[in-house]
Amino acid sequence: MKQAIIFGAGNIGRGFLAELLYLSGYKITFVDVNADLITAINHQQEYMITQVDNDAIFTLPIDRIHAIHAHESDRLIKAVEEAEVIMTAVGKDNLRFVATTLRPLTQPLELWKAFFVMRNVAGI
Repeated sequence: MKQAIIFGAGNIGRGFLAELLYLSGYKITFVDVNADLITAINHQQEYMITQVDNDAIFTLPIDRIHAIHAHESDRLIKAVEEAEVIMTAVGKDNLRFVATTLRPLTQPLELWKAFFVMRNVAGI
C-alpha cells in the first residue's frame, strides 16, 4: 500500500491533507509532538471528517492511520524511507524543525530536492 507522512496532526493535517491522501489510497503516518494526540490516533485508529454543503452533510471515516512522535528518530527514519509522499501541516514557527529533521533523512535518499520550496520558505 502507498505510504504517506503528514508532519502536523492538527486541523489541516487531519482534516484536509489526510482526506486527500486517504481518498487516493494512502496509508497515513502522522508525525506530531503532542503525545496525547498521538496516543489517541493510535488507540482509535480512525476518525470521521464531516463536510457540510447547501444540500447535504457528508461523513467520511479516515482509517489506515497511525502516529509517531517527532522525536522518535528510529521510527521517523523508517517512515521517511517507506513514504512516497511527505507533507507538512505545521505553523511557520515549526517549519524550521520539520526541515531540519527531514534534511539529514532525505539527503541519502536523494529526496531533498523535493523540499526546496519548504527550505526556502523556512529560510534555511
